[in-house]
Amino acid sequence: MISPLIRKLGDLLLAELGLDKRTRKGIESLQRELTMMHAAMHKVAEVPPEQLDPVVRVWARQVRELSYDMEDAVDTYMVRIGMEEDHIGHPAANLKNKVKKFVKKTSRLFRKGKDLRQIVGAVGEAQDLAKQWAELRQRYGSLELHGANAAGVSTINPRLTALYKDDRELIGIDATSNELIEMILASDGSENSLKTVSVVGMGGLGKTTLARAVYDRILRSHFDCGAFVSIGRNPDMNKVFKDMLYGLDKEKYGNIHNTTRDETQLIDQVRSFIKHKRYAAILFFFLSYRFTDLATNARSNQIDTYRYFIVIDDIWNEKIWEFVKCALPENNLGNRIVTTTRIVSVSDKCCATHHGIYKMKPLSSEDSETLFYKRIFTDGKECPQYLLRLSKDILKKCAGVPLAITSIASLLANKKVQSEEQWSTVLKSIGRGMTEGGTVDDMRKILSLSYHDLPSHLKACLLYMSVFPEDHNIRRDRLIWTWIAQGFVQCKEEENSLFELGECCLNELVNRSMVQLLYSYSGIKQTCRLHDIVLDLISSASTEENFVSTPDDVGQSTCLQSKVRRLSLLVQDCRVEHTSPLATIDLSHVRSFTGFRTAIKLIPSLSRFHVLRVLDLEDCVFRSSGRNLSHVSKLFHLRYLGLRCTQIGELPIGLGKLRFLQVLDLENAEITELPSDVTQLEQLRGLYVDFSTRLPKGMAHLKFVEALSRIDISQQHPSFVRVLRNMTGLRELKIRWVGSADNRTKYIQETLVESLSKLNKIQTLTILSNHQESLDVLGECWVVVAPPNLRRFELHGLGYFSRMPVWIKRDPLLLTELSVLSINFNRRLLQADDMQILSMLPVLAYLTICAPSERMLIGPGFRCLRRFHFWNITEDGVVVFGREAMPSVERIRFNASVRKMIDDGSYETGLGLGNLLSLKEADISLLWTKAKVQEVEQVEAALMRAIRDHPNQVTISINS
Repeated sequence: MISPLIRKLGDLLLAELGLDKRTRKGIESLQRELTMMHAAMHKVAEVPPEQLDPVVRVWARQVRELSYDMEDAVDTYMVRIGMEEDHIGHPAANLKNKVKKFVKKTSRLFRKGKDLRQIVGAVGEAQDLAKQWAELRQRYGSLELHGANAAGVSTINPRLTALYKDDRELIGIDATSNELIEMILASDGSENSLKTVSVVGMGGLGKTTLARAVYDRILRSHFDCGAFVSIGRNPDMNKVFKDMLYGLDKEKYGNIHNTTRDETQLIDQVRSFIKHKRYAAILFFFLSYRFTDLATNARSNQIDTYRYFIVIDDIWNEKIWEFVKCALPENNLGNRIVTTTRIVSVSDKCCATHHGIYKMKPLSSEDSETLFYKRIFTDGKECPQYLLRLSKDILKKCAGVPLAITSIASLLANKKVQSEEQWSTVLKSIGRGMTEGGTVDDMRKILSLSYHDLPSHLKACLLYMSVFPEDHNIRRDRLIWTWIAQGFVQCKEEENSLFELGECCLNELVNRSMVQLLYSYSGIKQTCRLHDIVLDLISSASTEENFVSTPDDVGQSTCLQSKVRRLSLLVQDCRVEHTSPLATIDLSHVRSFTGFRTAIKLIPSLSRFHVLRVLDLEDCVFRSSGRNLSHVSKLFHLRYLGLRCTQIGELPIGLGKLRFLQVLDLENAEITELPSDVTQLEQLRGLYVDFSTRLPKGMAHLKFVEALSRIDISQQHPSFVRVLRNMTGLRELKIRWVGSADNRTKYIQETLVESLSKLNKIQTLTILSNHQESLDVLGECWVVVAPPNLRRFELHGLGYFSRMPVWIKRDPLLLTELSVLSINFNRRLLQADDMQILSMLPVLAYLTICAPSERMLIGPGFRCLRRFHFWNITEDGVVVFGREAMPSVERIRFNASVRKMIDDGSYETGLGLGNLLSLKEADISLLWTKAKVQEVEQVEAALMRAIRDHPNQVTISINS
């Protein structure tokens, strides 16, 4: 991560005009040198470590370490300058104060000189390193092409084995093959139109194996010709098109690889071949029609047999697909293309509709066991009883990924004796960086392709996730803010929000199948996690690059050769052997410290951290632990202070000194009142507290706050609601509504609504109301138009609207960002036109409604809706789904009256569940009021029948 240092050196030159000429010249020279190093490091990062020249690897590591030291020196200097500026401008009232001011000024100049000398020394060290390794510059330009040859390492692609799997190894592939074949051969409106199906999933799930198996099964029976072509990260497109021609006709193009043609000529040749086949098919059909029996010809349907089936395997880039697609024109003969990719956006680009995407699923537990045991016990023996528990734990970590299962099974199969100790060792190593070779190395090479394809800032973001333990659900906000605090997310333009850029980074890692987003109960993707096999990969890379250290790492002599930059207390319990390395290790260079509940007693004194930017102690319960946060006010570099769920009770004095603090997370920390000096944290971006927390006066100073969560308006000073309007950068606001009928409360409500109308950048607004009262005034808060970036509006609790909010009703098509809506109605039945308005919201993905309704028929609309929750507060309501309703909805949850369904006959059609084409899960609560047991059973049977006849494998839960 050299780029943050380059930027900071530029800021230093602009901010500090007092630098002497020699120092300024040295920094300018260093900026130029670091820019060249940065470009070289980019090339180094693109090459797998095993393919790099060992000398280059050593150089890269030294450059990284030096950049860290340089950045620490610059930050220390800038922090010092910032603290000095805080004291400037205070008048000296008398002679005594003037003397004090003179002494302080003198001492500041002395410290300033000392800091500058440190920077000068670091500059000199960097320049010496650049000169020392100048001879490597000649290699920089050839690393990408010749890195492997320089290291003398074979570059055989380990993915090739997936193309030639023994049929006996293809466990569980029959069901997935049938599903994919059904998608391929199904017609989408026109039987003769070209159709593309894209198979997407993380590395190791078996996309190539599945595509090859399907290709072999249906090529000859349904198509006249075909080709299976692999692309890869850095494809030779000339070879790709030659492979395509060779696959389409091996006799005609048997010598194609020995010819010299450019890409344009090859594309024309492929197109000509396809066109020739089309004309040949038409001629053949005409001759058959002219000289043979018409009925026989109709049965044989010869014209449709002349069509191609092409698999484009392992696409990494949308532009590459566009290039390949140029060679495959539409010719109305029912041709089929299958693509495989790890990247979701690429699969979207390949397919005309979402229904053309096949998401790879992991193996079932039964198939996982079969594959695992078959590889280890080749003589047909069963797994011994003493290894059963360990085998299930190992398979749990593999999570149905065939590549992981076969790799680890092969590792165990090579053991001469199958001992419990050996299996236990392998189990413990999964997820934190396995070290044994063989097929495990092949597995890591395959997965590392995704890692090495990442740009440098995304590599840093992903590597940081190794601070978390296995199977840990990581809050999105926590992850993004800690990325920002360490400079992984850089803002190129002032108007851009760092958090939004951080969201883009996370979404891109999800898009590349490296990170999994998880749904909360409400259906919102609020947490994420790493697959254990991906964690294994990045843990190894993190160790290689000295990115994150754990107590076990710092206890090893090899790690003591490097400075600890990020420390994570990943221990299962507070064992004595872990205290020794933490007590002796130098923590003065640690930038990020992450503690976990199990390691609360191992947290070292904060005085040992000198350049700490992230202090993340979420879930570390301080109560009765004997630990405290003394010295936290001296962590002047701190950007992130995470104390969520710590039950710490009170904060130490002096938090106002943390002038660079960006995030203060005190949710569920049991803090009843924030200290007054919190208002001095002018760089604060996120403040998370409890509803019981009282904020101090002077919140108007926090002008840059983007997230303000769990604020009880009734607990705050009356001026707070007016202060809100000045926080124009607010993206996220979560408040508890004031409920009462007195004049003071009405004034606060009106002022609050007025302030909300000024928040034009608001993206998430969450309102919690404990009183059963109308919130129609809130429905009028955006009289002209709702904020253009509003993504989520959630109303929870007893508050309700008696009519559709005007900012939704006026023109729902203007709400182009609103994807999450949770809303309550009361006092009147929900009308069909209300649902019609909601159905027009262009990107609505999650909808939760609590309202009275008799019979709600949902018709066409809700094109993007994925989750639908409808809670009818009457005892005799029902919801029915009509044709073309909610075409993308996957999960529904609602209640319905048995009496109503019997009376209007809607149960006979299963409430129209069969019309929900993308449905995966249904949770239905049946209301028994005025219904007989036999009628309830009748309704249940009808609903189960509707699910059984559904084209998808829908999971249903009926509560009655």
